[in-house]
Amino acid sequence: MMVQDLDEQMGAQEFQRWMAYYNIEPFGAIRDNWHMARLGSLYASVHTPRGRPSMTSDDFMFKDPATTQRDHIKTMMARFNAVSTPKDSH
Repeated sequence: MMVQDLDEQMGAQEFQRWMAYYNIEPFGAIRDNWHMARLGSLYASVHTPRGRPSMTSDDFMFKDPATTQRDHIKTMMARFNAVSTPKDSH
């Protein structure tokens, strides 16, 4: 079904119900990404020696390269801002 067909056949109320359903039970690529990340974290935790920190699902979530770079830049800027904050001179 094409987007134009959906626009012609689906009313605003039905679209809002689908949006509400998606908020409760996500589907598609985002949900698939979460499933694989969860499996990856479970597999890693089984094979992680005792005493070492466990990996979480977030460690295995796929992020596109642009998002990864943006997150890295934000982290670096936060670190620079933390060390460059002038001290009060009293």
